[in-house]
Amino acid sequence: PVLLDGAATAVAALLADAAAPGARAWWAAGSRCTEPAQTLALDVLELRPLLDLEIRGGQGTGALAAVGLVRAAAAVSP
Repeated sequence: PVLLDGAATAVAALLADAAAPGARAWWAAGSRCTEPAQTLALDVLELRPLLDLEIRGGQGTGALAAVGLVRAAAAVSP
């Protein structure tokens, strides 16, 4: 699984899914940033961000913030 973070990775994921249809099944959006391009790409990929922190920095901060949530979900899954 891959946590996407920021507009650049969301757009790259959009292109990757076009090249390898179905790849999006392995992705989750860590958080929503303030860049409209990310929202548009996530909408096309039909991915809902795990967090909505309105982080501007990118650089993995939104995905890093979501790691604890993903670990907790994995720990309680059967």
